[in-house]
Amino acid sequence: MISAPEYNPTAPMPRPYFEFSQRATEDRNASVEAGHMLYKEIDFVTLRAPGNKDSTEKAVSDWLEDLKHKAKQGMIPVEWPSQYAEAYRQWKAGLEIPLNGTPIKTWPVATPGQVKNLLAINILTVEDLAQANENTISRLGLGGVALRDLAKNYLKAGAEKGKQAQEMTALQVANKELLAKIEQLTAQVAELAKTAAAPPKV
Repeated sequence: MISAPEYNPTAPMPRPYFEFSQRATEDRNASVEAGHMLYKEIDFVTLRAPGNKDSTEKAVSDWLEDLKHKAKQGMIPVEWPSQYAEAYRQWKAGLEIPLNGTPIKTWPVATPGQVKNLLAINILTVEDLAQANENTISRLGLGGVALRDLAKNYLKAGAEKGKQAQEMTALQVANKELLAKIEQLTAQVAELAKTAAAPPKV
């Protein structure tokens, strides 16, 4: 599964959407050797930037190698190659690849009309809406900026709730440990009191 990255409003490069496919492509060397057309199945990936209708298609093997090279050069996050390779493995296994983030389709604060408009311009997650550039926002028309701000605030609120939950859990653990120590000390005091009250041995 591709793990969703932490929300970063200043991220220089949002993750592209991707879709794998397979089709028959001529195996040129085999065709020449056999004297007639021979084909082999090649896996391709179609890449599309959030909010952009244009796409790029590459052979998956070439794409994964290119990702490794770019990661070594510091051009993309180092975790991308392994995460996309895992997504490809899942696709080959027939598993559904989850979206990288909070799906717009299930975003509870958006109206049906807003969801439809966002999907129409290829904004599929709340994270991508929050990081959308001005060109993408302009395609949403009036209310586009407010919708982007809503996405930012929604993600920020979620992060704060997560932090609060972590703090609450830490307090609960500390409280349990304190109660355990109190019980232990109470038992020790009771034992000492019992010993002190016992008549001296003669």
